[in-house]
Amino acid sequence: MAPDSEALAAYWCFVEEHQEALQRHVYEAAQGIPEYAQILAGMSGAGTDGEHANAVQRRAYIDGEWGELLDDLLGKAEAYARSGVSFSHWFGLLSLFRAAFTERCHSEPSETAARLMRGFDVAMGITVPALGSAFVDSKERILREANTRLDIYTEMFDAAPYANLVFEPRAGGLYLHKTNRPAVELCGARVVDEHREHPLSDAAAFPFMRDGLTAEFMQVLETGEPLTWTTQRGNTYFDCRVFRLRHEGHLGLVFADTTERHRQLAAIQQHMAEVKRSNRDLDDFAYVASHDLKSPLSDVRNLASWLAEDVAEQLPDRSMRHLELLGTRIERMEGLLDDLLEYSRVGRKQSPAVRFQLAEVFATVKAQLAIPKGFVLEWSGDLSVEGPRPPLETVLRNLIANAIKHHDRNTGTITLAAASDAEWMTLSVTDDGPGIEPAHFERIFRIFQTLRPRDEVEGSGVGLAIVKKSVEQFGGEVEVQSSGRGTTFEFTWPLIWPRPEEST
Repeated sequence: MAPDSEALAAYWCFVEEHQEALQRHVYEAAQGIPEYAQILAGMSGAGTDGEHANAVQRRAYIDGEWGELLDDLLGKAEAYARSGVSFSHWFGLLSLFRAAFTERCHSEPSETAARLMRGFDVAMGITVPALGSAFVDSKERILREANTRLDIYTEMFDAAPYANLVFEPRAGGLYLHKTNRPAVELCGARVVDEHREHPLSDAAAFPFMRDGLTAEFMQVLETGEPLTWTTQRGNTYFDCRVFRLRHEGHLGLVFADTTERHRQLAAIQQHMAEVKRSNRDLDDFAYVASHDLKSPLSDVRNLASWLAEDVAEQLPDRSMRHLELLGTRIERMEGLLDDLLEYSRVGRKQSPAVRFQLAEVFATVKAQLAIPKGFVLEWSGDLSVEGPRPPLETVLRNLIANAIKHHDRNTGTITLAAASDAEWMTLSVTDDGPGIEPAHFERIFRIFQTLRPRDEVEGSGVGLAIVKKSVEQFGGEVEVQSSGRGTTFEFTWPLIWPRPEEST
């Protein structure tokens, strides 16, 4: 065995024999030095990993098989470099190990101590250059990667369509650190020249400033909670967001041009106002028309009645049938006007909110309707509701009356059912009538629309329009289901109205 090999073997045998004492000495010497904590954790010899590391070093120092140990050192160098551990710190820790090893060797005979120190120097001469070279290579590679990422991020920062500014904390406040092109266009060319001398409080350089904004920025820097606000320059709107960056407490500020969004919101609001005004005008028209038309219609009915009384004996049978038909048409017109008036009243005046049971509503509606003898009404699912009661009665009354009116038989069953979740109930009215073609689902909810001629069935075509308007007035939805025979009208209704978020 070559002298160096003998020295290496002796060195390692001595290290294994005194390993616990040497590690304890190094740990105690390095205690309180934060830079060494991560390295010490990685060099721990406890457990299975420690046994494996000892086996690897034994094969290197005693058997001369260095490949696995050098690979292990390369991995440690990579890990130390990426974690931020400097090589000088690792080398300082190695100096502590050498001091502990030298002190332990003094208890040996001088010849043995000399051989052990020679083995130490040979071991360090092999491992330290390998570790140092790998560490430097790793650092260079990491630096290249970091520069590449920095170039990418810088390019993205400069090419971003939004105005981006970065402020850094300095004595006396916050100062501009970096901007991109849109930010220069927003703030003006002044921020480019010696921009580090521009404090956030410089209103001329930063036209988005407002009273107290610097203090709010400092609070973001302290708490880490982002700050958002909207500002306007001329006809341009910006949504602004400032947030703390991880790099040395810098602040990032982003301006998003939201002019188009504000324009669309303004257009929507204007459109909604026009729709409300139009609906109000239509409601006013329906209300006035139903009143104003009733008076002359009543006069026509009276005149027809007087005419029939005065000349009944002189008129031929055909003319008398025409007078009777005139009376029928007048009654239908009055019914249309009554329904139109009821439609116009939906949402016009709200009843007070009260607590009631659905079973009470069903009993009231059933008493109000003239249910034919051949029809059966069934009910399931009682619920407690808090809100205006009359609108719900109107909806159920119209749906039940509609089911009876359009039934094609003298007998039938109409079933009402209710279910609920935390905030809404779902009510359904199901009949066993002729059903409705899916092509007519949308049409039936339009005002004055009927699927059968009015000479076959009396109706104004307003009932389902009242149902839809009433349900939507309370934030619900109504839909119809029919396949073959039978139809189900299902609608949602709030359990509590007004809902808590709408009453605040």
